Amino acid sequence: MKQVQKLGQVSALSLVVAFAGRISPALAESTEDDALDAVEVVSVTPLHGIGLPKDKIPSNVQTATSADLDRSEVLDLTSYMNRNLGSVTINAAQNNPLQPDFNFRGFTASPLLGLAQGLTVYVNGVRFNDPFGDTVNWDMLPESMIHSVNLFSGANPLFGLNTLGGAISIETKNGFNSPGHELEVYGGAFGRNVVSAETGGNNGSLGYFINVRHFGEDGWRDASPSEALNVNGSLGWRGERSTLDLHVLYGDSNLVGNGAIPVELLGQNREAIFTSPDITRNDMKSFTLEGTHWLNDKMQFSANGFYRDTVTHAFNGDGSIYLDGSGAPDDGVPLGSFGVFDAGLGEVGPAYALFPSNNEFFSTLAHAGVTLESPTPGEPWMYANNQIDSAVNPATGNLIKDDYVLRDQNGNAVGYDDPSRPLNAVNNISKRGQKTFGGTAQTTIQHKLFGLNNQLILGAAYQRGLVNFTSEVEIARLLPNRSTQGTGLFIPADATGMGGVTSTTSGFVHDTLDLTDTLSLTAGGRYNYTNVQIRDMLGNGPELNGDHYFQRFNPSAGLTWKISDKVTAYGGYSESARAPTIVELACADREADCRLPNAFLADPPLDQVVAESFEAGLRGAFGKTLAWNLGIFHTINRKDIIFQATGGATSNIGFFDNIGDTRRMGLEAGLSGLVFDDWRWFLRYSLVDATFRNNFFVSSPTHPNKIETWDATDYTYSAVIPVEKGDHIPGIAKHSLKVGLDVPVTRDLAVGADGVFNTGQYLRGDEGNFLDQTKPYFVLNIHANYRITDHLSAFMMMENALNSNYQTFGILGEPNEIPGFENFHNPRFQGPAPPFGAWVGFRYKM
Repeated sequence: MKQVQKLGQVSALSLVVAFAGRISPALAESTEDDALDAVEVVSVTPLHGIGLPKDKIPSNVQTATSADLDRSEVLDLTSYMNRNLGSVTINAAQNNPLQPDFNFRGFTASPLLGLAQGLTVYVNGVRFNDPFGDTVNWDMLPESMIHSVNLFSGANPLFGLNTLGGAISIETKNGFNSPGHELEVYGGAFGRNVVSAETGGNNGSLGYFINVRHFGEDGWRDASPSEALNVNGSLGWRGERSTLDLHVLYGDSNLVGNGAIPVELLGQNREAIFTSPDITRNDMKSFTLEGTHWLNDKMQFSANGFYRDTVTHAFNGDGSIYLDGSGAPDDGVPLGSFGVFDAGLGEVGPAYALFPSNNEFFSTLAHAGVTLESPTPGEPWMYANNQIDSAVNPATGNLIKDDYVLRDQNGNAVGYDDPSRPLNAVNNISKRGQKTFGGTAQTTIQHKLFGLNNQLILGAAYQRGLVNFTSEVEIARLLPNRSTQGTGLFIPADATGMGGVTSTTSGFVHDTLDLTDTLSLTAGGRYNYTNVQIRDMLGNGPELNGDHYFQRFNPSAGLTWKISDKVTAYGGYSESARAPTIVELACADREADCRLPNAFLADPPLDQVVAESFEAGLRGAFGKTLAWNLGIFHTINRKDIIFQATGGATSNIGFFDNIGDTRRMGLEAGLSGLVFDDWRWFLRYSLVDATFRNNFFVSSPTHPNKIETWDATDYTYSAVIPVEKGDHIPGIAKHSLKVGLDVPVTRDLAVGADGVFNTGQYLRGDEGNFLDQTKPYFVLNIHANYRITDHLSAFMMMENALNSNYQTFGILGEPNEIPGFENFHNPRFQGPAPPFGAWVGFRYKM
């Protein structure tokens, strides 16, 4: 009922917004130019200043406009890029349409902690990656607010930290670039309903714009409803030599994404879930003030300042991370015999080990004869895994009694009070508060240098992020439908309270010199100085406290040569760096692994990642009928960081680590154009070969080929697999092919389709490439638009029109740790893609 009421309120507000323009029709004016041969000017820095003709940029830049997004009839920006842009793929790791893992050239921008983030996202010149883990909340960027988007390739230093593989620069709508009024509603499969309304206009000097969008759906999988409300507002002023714009973004979402499921369950029911719920609630408020001023005819000053406040609540129901001690014999706890060992105590005998629920051997041995007493004789109890390390006395080999007993917030030992209702689950509850503010200023100078045309950009930027993270673990029961039921019992020893501050000061330069009328030289770079501070807020110890400093100058250089009016050659080299984030530094100790996204324990230093990138290619156009590109790229990540899983039913326990070098190299080609004057088509192919460049061992406790080792000196256990130079990085499809066609059937009816083919990928946790990849797949999407009147049109979209059963993601886990799955022994989990879905709607424009 609450969702229905909220939808009604949003719909009423949308109607008011959509028709607000009737009050001031003099403010509305519109323009559109779809010509393929128009000179395309692209801003080469986050600030949208003067920009450069695309032909003078020594790398591949892909662009899209709001008209492109409307024509494709897509749900969101990531869906458009996945279906239309080269070298882009999406992994449905969370299995929520608004929480995709976006991949470009083997680099990721994701809302999920634990992934190696390698792309930056800018909105109106402001870095949108969150400071806690460089994650990107795609649910806060609805396609209805976007005017244009540029996808830059390579390790572009001008876009700052984390631009290892590319950058996405988004410009939102305002009263000058998107005048007019629009109301859009559609609904259909999976209970999905979307209402969007916007109004905007200008009188030449003052402009306004507001867009309101509401998304809701039941989800195609069990227990997977989601909802998101987004508001984009803008006020602008245009003077003879100056501009000033205020942008306000607001987002409120409640997303359920229940992730991958065991392949054995997948074969039984694709709509099923493993455990639930997995809820993410985002609340974001963002304010950006940006402006430009021409100091004279050849010099422009640009600047912005911003403030963003994002609060994320996460609630994850999962199998228990604790070990049930009920029924423990009086003479010890033989919960998994490890055979015979020499504990360094001068005697050899049977050894007993305490296993957590994920079957990982947890850093503890008790030699035979040591009694593990229940805190209350005759009553069952549980072990707290994260405290077992302190339970062994290295001098005697005896366990320190009572240190390993699980206690709730009242100090009482936690145990099974009713064997028929076991405490076999937990609720991981966390809150992330992130306040980010800063600004950028740059001067663009167009002048002659040695008598040659030249554009020089000088700029500086500062960004500061304040992070407040808290988490707690609630003991729960797993219900028959594998959702959890809380008990009100919380474990203080597993609570986390952490504060973090990350600040980056940057200076950058970019120069483009026209050596001849057809040959241009580009050079530049950016210096970054980053400080990351972490403070423990619960007083549990000094482990979380730390100060870390990273600095580097990253250069770039390139050439473009306009061979003819139809062919341009380009080539360039660039470097960029990524400083470890707060979440990585707080979870970087292999001896104190943490649970994502909840518990953090220690922060030994990590090295920053440095990307060295080269690309070259050809591109061109033949009037309005054909545009094409062909290029190669090669990027080496020095001292790359990955998350190494040490346990968890879905491999969410582990630590971050520098593992050496990785490489992404490949080829991309594209064709697009018009035939028969008005048939639009495109064809894009990409090859992304992503590999490890060093030999090393990676933790993978659920892998069938794991190598188990025990160190009796420090009582540590490990389960690893070998990774050799040349092994492929999991989660990245090697080949991708995309094709699309839009046909105006009649004056009023247009029909289009696009198809995506991707090859398989290795599963996360199989970095050694021992197991089979996911299967390749092809998915076909169809859309249509019918103009009823000059202002009203109806549209239809169908996704996965062939109803293909395919998976876009895979990971290793332990299904048999969850009740009901005791007979599931295949560690492969995969993320099923949605089945056939169709939606119809109406769009009213004025």
